[in-house]
Parts: sequence; structure tokens; C-alpha cells
Amino acid sequence: MNNTFKSFAAGVLFTLIIMLTVLTGASCTENQPSQAAGETGDCKDMVLARVGEGNITLGDLFENPSFYGLVSEQLIARELLDQEALKRGITVDMDEVQQQVDDMIEQNGGWENFTSTIPPSIPISLIPADLRKSFLQQSYHKAIMEDRYDNEHGPSTDDELETQWLASPGMYESRMAGELGITPEEVTFEMAREKIEEDIRMQWQSERFQTLVEFLKESIEVEFYLLDVLDESADLQIPEIDGDDSFEYVPLESHDDEHSDEGHESHGDEAEVPVEPEEDEGN
Repeated sequence: MNNTFKSFAAGVLFTLIIMLTVLTGASCTENQPSQAAGETGDCKDMVLARVGEGNITLGDLFENPSFYGLVSEQLIARELLDQEALKRGITVDMDEVQQQVDDMIEQNGGWENFTSTIPPSIPISLIPADLRKSFLQQSYHKAIMEDRYDNEHGPSTDDELETQWLASPGMYESRMAGELGITPEEVTFEMAREKIEEDIRMQWQSERFQTLVEFLKESIEVEFYLLDVLDESADLQIPEIDGDDSFEYVPLESHDDEHSDEGHESHGDEAEVPVEPEEDEGN
């Protein structure tokens, strides 16, 4: 099973839960992003599954760190790429996208074999559309990087090309010799010029590929409301999104048994020790 399938399967499951929350009219909807934590009780108490006498609620999902990663790293990233592609006038042939989906399914032994490893909790009917979204996102990612290179870097200068050639002359001589059917000693810089240009382009894009989403956030505003639904009194410690990413883990046993109403916060290098409230002298 390839990585595309693994990432898409997780995406389908959590996307379903998000859609379910909105469609059931729960209090945490996209139109109420700034609700106080105390107003999201109905949303967090929504039962997603029943196990014997116990319930799995949406609140349990909110306490799963991977849930926040999915929303931040996958769903938000997908929307950023969609908007950036639209802004740059990038279009993708959906027939080519569908062909990529078909090829991947074939490489995994056909549709029946491909879907046989999917957990029963994931509706099979959602798979084709989500696969197309995943490959469309990859196509947008690649096209945006190509467009960035053309606009931000442009054609390589002679100095860049010569520097690249001198860094690995033997590699280019061997590659071109095989393509042209000549000996490596006969290969010249001009013969390898186009190949060198391709390598410079690929290297430039590769160095910026993983940081594309962060690059897009500089021009497209992202407001992450999901943390608003956390109960402030819950014993959770979550770094601030798009803020100071420093975070010190404090073992649970280091806290007092009684938690303050204000919850726990990260205080840099030193964790503030809760102070026992003084008894009222009148009691």
C-alpha cells in the first residue's frame, strides 16, 4: 500500500467527522468560529460511537493530537493550494488526474484488492473523489512550484550553469555519453547545458517544495479556530498555532491533584507551580 493511499484514508475518516459535526447542527460551525469554550458543550458531547456502556464523543476526538495535524497540515494545505492555483491561473486536466488514480489502483492490484484493506468504517463510495482531490493537490503543488521558478528565478545564468557543471563534470559526462552514444571524454559543456538547466530547476524547487504551504500563508490569511473548542480546564497542553512554537512538556505527576480553573499553560523554561488557595478565615 503506497503513501498516497495511507494519507488519503486518514483524510477521509477525519473529514467525515468534521462534515458530520456541521450537518448535525452542532454548536461548533464554520459560522461561529469564535465561540467561548463553554458554549461548545453540545458539540463536544456529540456521540460518534458507542462501545458497550461507553461512548466515544467528538470531545474525545478533539483530545487526539493527530486530529489537529490533519486539519492544519492536510485540509488547510489543500485549500491554500486550491486558492493559489486559482490566483495564478493554473488549470489541471482532470482526465490526467483520473488517469493517475486509475494507474495507482492498478498498481495496487485492482479496485477490489485496493479497497480490501480499507477499514469498514470508511464508506467506499467516498474513495474515488478523495483520491482525485489528493492527486489534484499534487498537480497544483507541482504547477505552483514551476510557476514560482519561472517568476522568481528564471533562466539560469551562464555562471550558474558553469558552476553546476564544474561541481560534477563526471556525472554529466556519463549521463550524456549514455544518451548520445559517445565516450565520456567527448562530452562537452554545451552538450550537457540543457540537462544542467533541468537539474538547477529541480534543485531550486526541491529546496522550497516542503515549505510551500508556509510560503502561501504569508499571502493568504489562515485563522485556525479549532483550538477554540478545547475546554480551558482540561488537562491539555497545546502549543499556540502560528505563534511562539516553544513548548515544554510537564509530566502530569508534577501537577497538584487539584487543577486551577484557569487550566495549565506553558511558561517557557520554568513551569509555574500551582499555589494551594488559602482558607477563608471566616470558615
